[in-house]
Amino acid sequence: MAVWVERGGPEPGELPVVLSVEEAAAFLRIGRTCAYELARRYEATGGREGLPVVRLGRLLRVPRQGLLALLELPPPAA
Repeated sequence: MAVWVERGGPEPGELPVVLSVEEAAAFLRIGRTCAYELARRYEATGGREGLPVVRLGRLLRVPRQGLLALLELPPPAA
């Protein structure tokens, strides 16, 4: 698990460009199973609802921008 999850919560600018579903779940403070269900919903609805994910082969990754947009947070300053 990433250091930012262990220390109690990251600032949006500290998030990596892509997160694993487990890292996104920890950031959102939801369970792993719920996060994967939301990721499946995102894929099934063509991105209309659920946890934004990108499939890389068999891997699912959550883009930082998609996660911040889901929460309606502004992107971090460059």
